[in-house]
Amino acid sequence: MSDTAAGADWALLAILQSAWPWLERRGVPNARRDAEELLAHTLGCTRLDLYLDHDRPLTADERTRFRDLLQRRGRREPLQYILGTVPFRSIDLVVDSRALIPRPETEELVGHLLEHERALCPVGGQRILEVGTGSGCIALSILKELPGSRVTSLDVSRDALTLCRENALRLSLKESLELVHCDFLSGFPDGRWDVLVSNPPYVSPDLKPGLQPELGFEPSQALFTRDAEGLEFYRRMACGVHTLLVPGGRIYLEIGHGQGPAILELFSPLLAHCSVLPDLAGRERILLGRLP
Repeated sequence: MSDTAAGADWALLAILQSAWPWLERRGVPNARRDAEELLAHTLGCTRLDLYLDHDRPLTADERTRFRDLLQRRGRREPLQYILGTVPFRSIDLVVDSRALIPRPETEELVGHLLEHERALCPVGGQRILEVGTGSGCIALSILKELPGSRVTSLDVSRDALTLCRENALRLSLKESLELVHCDFLSGFPDGRWDVLVSNPPYVSPDLKPGLQPELGFEPSQALFTRDAEGLEFYRRMACGVHTLLVPGGRIYLEIGHGQGPAILELFSPLLAHCSVLPDLAGRERILLGRLP
């Protein structure tokens, strides 16, 4: 957004009233909210503060910094990458293009895992294997909210592992976390665990043309599979479930919309208890299962 486009009045409200239509014209969803978030980030305040102090003029430096952030969003860079952090359950995570942006559906996955594991093992102490750690949102939430647990997190991306380690150190959770560079599709890690959890890539590459431009900023190997069905990681986990889990071990997986029947076909013959739960929007989203 240029100074000319912003107009002569540099008060907060005038800036916002110019900024969000500018984003709308570039196809940005939730343009007003995003403009508010970016301006609040620029000023180090809350969105509410913008309206409580709506007639305060911006300095030249503030205008420049806000304009730079707004232009990034106008190019459809995800808001979370621009802000640099995202809340996830009880923690705040640093996020950037090294890993996927954590989604609310993954918070639901962690919520179901915690609920079931607390009921099964009130004293804690679970050994948990996570396939594809990314920012560390799953692993670090578990360590924060399930005292006594230990998590081994795998990722094929060394950049993602570095980001997860940075978040673990910030949150003082590194002691109970083991990070392993591993191409899960090529080989299983050594060991056996009580729990397997994963939000693996499950988007078919055939869907790329219709997706939002923001997804082009996220690492494609964390989003897209190599098969048209989006099932390659689930097939691999089904092959390894008896190798990776102890008897009675549990599995918690995030799945894509419409994949429920195929996922159940893969895992039902292997697990004593197996079900697919919907997310808050009513879409099939979470596989829960338990070995005999």
